[in-house]
Amino acid sequence: MARTQALKLNIQSELAAGFLKAHDAVEIIPGRLLGMDFDLAAYSMADRALWFCEMTTSGFLGKGNGNFHIGASRKFCEGFAKFSVLRFNEREARKHLRTVTNDPAILDAPIECRFVVPRGSRFIQALGWRGQLVGTVMLIEEIALSDSSREAMIQVLLEARREQQKAAVAD
Repeated sequence: MARTQALKLNIQSELAAGFLKAHDAVEIIPGRLLGMDFDLAAYSMADRALWFCEMTTSGFLGKGNGNFHIGASRKFCEGFAKFSVLRFNEREARKHLRTVTNDPAILDAPIECRFVVPRGSRFIQALGWRGQLVGTVMLIEEIALSDSSREAMIQVLLEARREQQKAAVAD
């Protein structure tokens, strides 16, 4: 389990860096916003957008021979809930942002929400009814990982899968 936590930190950092690069954006640190922490908040002068992102590696391999993964679906729905709260309370969120920055470009930028996954993540192929949530308050964005990170992630996820299977057999 410790390896999956380390994986989360390393891969999430690479996903964040890839997102920032793709959008020519800089990370901002708004602190807790509306009682929530986001995996990434950033501003892009190129897009003139204020980005809020949730990220996951869960479900990259799907589960067994299928694409569906309950942990990834839970994170997906949690991201949707956070983005919905943010959109519904945008005025209050902007008031909080004024305590962090006085940059009018950031304060006036439209808010964009993304659910970020590594390119090739299988679980997004099996969203089922949850797919209807995409395009409402958020979009999914896939970010390419370096070959070494991708391979390390796959190895840790396969190891975690084996541990879970052993635990299930022991029960």
